[in-house]
Amino acid sequence: MDSFHFWIDLACVVLPLLVLDAWHLRSTLPPTRTYQSPYVAGTLFVASAIASNFFAFHIGSSVAVNFSIVSLTLNFFLLTPLWSLFWMFVYIVVQIALSVYLMSHGHLSWHSVMHTMHILPKSLAVVMVYISLMMLCSYATKSENPYRRSYWFALALFFYASLDFVIVQREHQLIGFPIQLFVTYVLGFIALWLICVRLVHAVQAVDATKSAARTREQYELIGQLAASMAHEIRNPITVVRGFAQLMAHHPDTSATHRTYLDTIIAELDQADAMIASYLQLAQMGTDEEKSQISVKAVVDNALHLLMPYAQSHAVTLYSECDENAMVFADRDCLLQSAIHLIKNAIESHDRAGIVNVSVQIEGKWVVWRIADDGRGMDAQTLKWLGQPHYTTHSNGTGLGLTFVYKTVHELGGNVEVTSQVDHGTTFLVRIPKANSMATRKATHAAPVQP
Repeated sequence: MDSFHFWIDLACVVLPLLVLDAWHLRSTLPPTRTYQSPYVAGTLFVASAIASNFFAFHIGSSVAVNFSIVSLTLNFFLLTPLWSLFWMFVYIVVQIALSVYLMSHGHLSWHSVMHTMHILPKSLAVVMVYISLMMLCSYATKSENPYRRSYWFALALFFYASLDFVIVQREHQLIGFPIQLFVTYVLGFIALWLICVRLVHAVQAVDATKSAARTREQYELIGQLAASMAHEIRNPITVVRGFAQLMAHHPDTSATHRTYLDTIIAELDQADAMIASYLQLAQMGTDEEKSQISVKAVVDNALHLLMPYAQSHAVTLYSECDENAMVFADRDCLLQSAIHLIKNAIESHDRAGIVNVSVQIEGKWVVWRIADDGRGMDAQTLKWLGQPHYTTHSNGTGLGLTFVYKTVHELGGNVEVTSQVDHGTTFLVRIPKANSMATRKATHAAPVQP
């Protein structure tokens, strides 16, 4: 094997990814923003693939190999399918132009064009097989976590590399099926792919750490604000609201003025609700308040409290809860989290609909699902969920989901959200289960009774 060309070819693939990682870590952009920029990532990976073609190395006596396919696969792994197709088209056009140029030795000739057109159909057929595999993998794994997606892409890369080896074997008329050459050829691609994916995952882990640190800082700031403003603001609000109510009920108050006073009272109530949300965030989470509680009991309580609200929105609530799902948590915080999630699910409907709430035990986790068939959310909205003050409701405080995320994270759990516009949203909450010797008894799904 030509070791010099091997290392140069390897550098062509890895160095652009390292540059992208370094830029990403030093930038002030939101997490994963650089990777999701189709202009930056796409340009780097296409340039990497083109450069890799110039430094092909040999394995065995005559089989030429380059790692350009790994760079192109990173496009499909990190970018959207449409952008991946666009950059694949750019790569094909540039490769055809370079082939014509190199075969004509810098002088465009009819012979070089015809020769390129002669070999083009077979090359395009192989490329179409590769694109089909990558697109299938992209769509089939779009809801999977990044680690699982990387292994599916590795499997797709294995199938393509195996097919490519068979084609190379026929072109070079290799005798028999050289298994050692095949293993070297295919595993080389897989090994480099896993190295590149590991670099991506390392950057994503750093992103997660930075995001968690920013979230903690925001929570601390909210707590400080709540402690300093609660009494100073709440007391005057109570006084003003009381006098506004007296004036609204005074017989000399006109209907127009009564409308103005009702607006004042409503806005004061909104301000008081926001202060209450701040206090709720600031006062939650002490170990002394935690105990082993039944998640089913908490969910049933929340559903009972929200039943009239659901009926007013023409929404039917369903529940399916494991009676033995126990967690070690503060009951009031967990109840408030349940109310926030179910209330949001109810409010997501513009028409009659359904909200399904289920609680199950999966291994060491209590898994809690809240699914609705309401408006759903786009990808941009999903990015901001849980951030303080971000809300999609005109009269919301933007602190409800912040409270939920903080509660779950302090319990050692996590929250996952999947949503599709006009098809509904599903919140998946995982909380470590409490130690319990009780056996599992699953209940059957049934409508919640008023």
